[in-house]
Amino acid sequence: MTNYRNIAAAYHRALELGLVAGDEIVAWTDRVMEVEDDPAMAFIDASCSGGDHVALLAALQEVPGDLDEAARRKILFGLMLAAVNRDAGSASAVAQVLHGMASDKDVPDADAESRMLSFKDDLGDGSALTEFLSQHGEAI
Repeated sequence: MTNYRNIAAAYHRALELGLVAGDEIVAWTDRVMEVEDDPAMAFIDASCSGGDHVALLAALQEVPGDLDEAARRKILFGLMLAAVNRDAGSASAVAQVLHGMASDKDVPDADAESRMLSFKDDLGDGSALTEFLSQHGEAI
């Protein structure tokens, strides 16, 4: 069974960072409602939000389930990769977020931490960033 809480938490952070649009989250909640017999009210609220960021952030916080930080992080990395693939100009912002996550010890492992810290200083052509996100991320 899918743990929607992890996905909702990743979308919440990605929306705060401007890496996803509200309509992407609404589309996800609509898909959830199509497959669930009795979807949580949070999905209905998000679906009816019209993409409003404040309403979406509130609804995403109410998605039930147990949060698994490692799973949330993997999904967030996947959303970051999608954002960079959509718009290469977002790579710098993603690198800054990764640096902040590493500073907060929100990392998969020690090797990943050092790589996350390095992106802020030397992004290069972005290929190392996309490789890292591909390696550590998970698509929804």
